[in-house]
Amino acid sequence: MTVPAPSAQPRPTLASRSRAQRAAMAEVRAGRPRAEVFEAWRAQVSPDKHLAFSIASVADPARIPRGEPFNTLLFGLLVLAAISKAILALGLFQASFLRGLVMLALGLLVPVAFAIAVRRHDGQVYPFLIVLAGVSAVRSLLEATEHGAWLLLDAAVLAFIAGLAWQVQRRVFPNINWFAVRKDGHGNFLW
Repeated sequence: MTVPAPSAQPRPTLASRSRAQRAAMAEVRAGRPRAEVFEAWRAQVSPDKHLAFSIASVADPARIPRGEPFNTLLFGLLVLAAISKAILALGLFQASFLRGLVMLALGLLVPVAFAIAVRRHDGQVYPFLIVLAGVSAVRSLLEATEHGAWLLLDAAVLAFIAGLAWQVQRRVFPNINWFAVRKDGHGNFLW
C-alpha cells in the first residue's frame, strides 16, 4: 500500500487567503492591471472566484462618476437609518436596559458599517446591501398589518436603499453579478 506524497504547496489558511485578497486589492488600487494581479495572486487564494470577486470589487476610477449621485444618496440614507435606529433604541431603554443597549449597538453598527463601505466604493458590500435591504423591506411589509402602517414607510425606504445599491453596483461594478464575477465565452473573468 502506497501513501500519496504530500502536495508541494501547503493549503492556504483562511488568514493567509484574506491577506492575499487584501494585498491583491491594494495592487489594483495602485493601478496594476487586474488580469496581472489575478495571475500573480491566484495560487494564494482558492477557489479563484473569491480572488476574482475581491479584485472586481475595487472601483475603477473612470466608472465612479457614473454612480456617484446614487452612491451619495445611498450614503445619506444609511446615515439616516443609523440615526433613526438609534432613536428607536433609546425608547427601548425604558423597557429593558440590556435590550436597549443591544438594539442601539446593532442599530448603529450595521448601517454605519454599510455607510463606510459605500463611501469607500467597496464593491463587495453592494450585493449584501441589496439582499439585506430587500429582505428587510419584505419583512416590514408583512408586519405592517399587525404593527401599524408606519412600517410601510420603513419598507419603502428599505426598498429604495436596495434599488440605489443595485444602481450603483450596475453602473460602477458592471462585472459583479450578485456574489460572483461575470465570465466571457472562454471562461475568463471580466474586469
